[in-house]
Amino acid sequence: MISYAQKRAPSVSDLEKRLNASGYPLGLKLLDLLIYREPPRSALRPTRILALLQFVHTTLWKHLFGRPADALELSNNSPAEYMITDNDPLVNAYISIPKEMSQLNCAAYVAGIIEGVCDGAG
Repeated sequence: MISYAQKRAPSVSDLEKRLNASGYPLGLKLLDLLIYREPPRSALRPTRILALLQFVHTTLWKHLFGRPADALELSNNSPAEYMITDNDPLVNAYISIPKEMSQLNCAAYVAGIIEGVCDGAG
């Protein structure tokens, strides 16, 4: 997927945008799938920010990577900013990046998935 996007991207930032855009529809579909798999009593679409971030931190991350994310933290700079931390991102582990693209972060694909989940939840 990365090599496919790389052939059509003139710069690193454009490549990250393409990876993000390819993860977005997956996030929309994953939200529906994961809510459908929940028991009927708890199968509610998270609509509050903190409930949605908890859903992403635990349920979504466990579905994608087999374990929950390492941390969900409130930012020190802004009370409306939260950070989901993964100390060992699986997406970046098995990708070799050429020297000319040293700024590339392939976790932009996961950011697209999370963006799709957030938009799908409203």
